[in-house]
Amino acid sequence: MVSRSWRRLWRCYPNLVFTRKTMLHGSITDDHLAATFISRVNSILWQFRSSSLKNFIVKFPLLGRDDAHHIDGWVSFSAASRAGQIVLDLCPEDQEDTDMMNGMYSFPLHIFFSGDNCVRYLSLGFVSLTIPPDLNLSGFTNLKKLGLHMVSIRGDLQCLLSHCNVLEWLSLTQCSLQHRSICLKLRRMRYLSVRKCRLQKLHLQAPNLTEFELTNYPIPIVLAECLNLSVATIELVSFSDCLSYVSTELPAGGLYHVQDRLSINMTVRTEVSAAKSSETELVFTLMFMIYAASHIYLTFLTMTVSTFSREDLQKALAGSTI
Repeated sequence: MVSRSWRRLWRCYPNLVFTRKTMLHGSITDDHLAATFISRVNSILWQFRSSSLKNFIVKFPLLGRDDAHHIDGWVSFSAASRAGQIVLDLCPEDQEDTDMMNGMYSFPLHIFFSGDNCVRYLSLGFVSLTIPPDLNLSGFTNLKKLGLHMVSIRGDLQCLLSHCNVLEWLSLTQCSLQHRSICLKLRRMRYLSVRKCRLQKLHLQAPNLTEFELTNYPIPIVLAECLNLSVATIELVSFSDCLSYVSTELPAGGLYHVQDRLSINMTVRTEVSAAKSSETELVFTLMFMIYAASHIYLTFLTMTVSTFSREDLQKALAGSTI
């Protein structure tokens, strides 16, 4: 038999993790999954008494419009409990057929306008985030890690990030951005990942940046003062030839001083039908790019070759990993 004092200890547990695995068990029909999940989360939070919560994690595919008032209460609870890590992942299980602009929960950013929050890591999935132009945000002064996945961002993301003075880690994945150009000055930034956000320009001042990842179509990139950049991974999503962009624009943007590993995944399409000299010129161009900087690793995702055989190009590119 467990004493009453022991039965109350869970109410001060520093980690709250609400997922399908932790909250749903037994025979529950698909029609009642969301209602059961919400009911059980609300029941636990109603009994919870901790004022120093470390981790508050919700991962479940909820539709924001119907369940918004419940989720509002959860976010308010996490902020009032001074949670250090807040994860709100509402991404649907089938993400391929998801309409980014419909059915999203509107994240209440205003809850963090005060300076009483201690959140250091914030991760949001499948929510809409509205950033007012006159944002006066002091609640994210301790934020070191920010992850946004399938988030619809309305307003200027730069305005939000300018209030995150100690931010060291930023990940943007499949986000819909109202402003497609990003210009950031983040002195403490160490890791930046931007994947499939359809950016038009990226300008970053981050002297402490050590790792950079980008999946996008070719865009102007400026990495100013990023002299400590150790690892960079670039994946170019394009049906056109990216060779000229990689050989001219990327180095000019600041990637020439990557210290350890630069990995570039791109498309190379060759339609050479002229004289033999043109064929030789193509090989020399590729070889020059490979051997000009011994730390560069190039991966060619797609090759449409008319003059060279695939075997010839593989021989020419042998040793591209140095």
